[in-house]
Amino acid sequence: MARWRGVSAALLLAAAVAAQAQLRWGASLEAALQESRRTGRLVLALFVTEGCGWCQRMERETLADAKVAAELRGLTLVRLDASKTGAAAAKRYRVQGFPTLILLNSRGEAESTMLGFEPPAEFLETLRSAVADAKARPGLEARLAKDPKDVDALCRLAGAAARSGNLARARQMADATEAADPEDRFRRLAKTLCVVGDAFQAAMRYDDAIGFFQRALKRAKGTDEVAYARLSIAACRISKGEDEAAKREIQAALALPDLSERDRRAAESMLAGLVRRGR
Repeated sequence: MARWRGVSAALLLAAAVAAQAQLRWGASLEAALQESRRTGRLVLALFVTEGCGWCQRMERETLADAKVAAELRGLTLVRLDASKTGAAAAKRYRVQGFPTLILLNSRGEAESTMLGFEPPAEFLETLRSAVADAKARPGLEARLAKDPKDVDALCRLAGAAARSGNLARARQMADATEAADPEDRFRRLAKTLCVVGDAFQAAMRYDDAIGFFQRALKRAKGTDEVAYARLSIAACRISKGEDEAAKREIQAALALPDLSERDRRAAESMLAGLVRRGR
């Protein structure tokens, strides 16, 4: 049995290496964009730096995964070393951490930004969502032009803008969603506001993020939505050094009825971390 497990593992590794070998990663962003204009394919730009351990792991484990590689074959791929020839492109797209993957349209506009290492299954889900957003965007924009109060289009465009790092557009779409559906008839507001809040939090704009999470809290319909908003506010408060305010949010989350085990563990972990630091 042990021998067969070893053989199986070796076969899986060989398949992953073969899958990655079939992919063609270019080294020029402009060439990738030209190919995108010719083929209509989206561009996936991978930003790495020399000596980056997480970058190496992303390439070795995630991008070499057979299922991930199969998905990547539908895109134009470019690998850019931000410490060398990719420095200008990294500056253009305000890349601040590595690895970073940015999904671009043929005009070179960012459709979605994926920061940091993700295991294959999680990355595959993230990538598929980003590609779906990018392909849907022109149609959603057309719908919105016909009906500025199209709540579904507004919510989806807000999420897409947030995931692409276009914070101004994300804010605009979130505000428009709330104006179009002030009674939250479609029950989409809390999730949309949290997605936009996540983007501001990732950009370390904590006051803006807290504002969106507080708005989401007012719209939240169930325990999961309330817990997410409260724990997100707490995380922002911790980042700002406002630990007493963070504790109040965590304790309020822990007091919620029917709190999921996952959220309970997250809240207890955050609280324990504050206690360990003596705050």
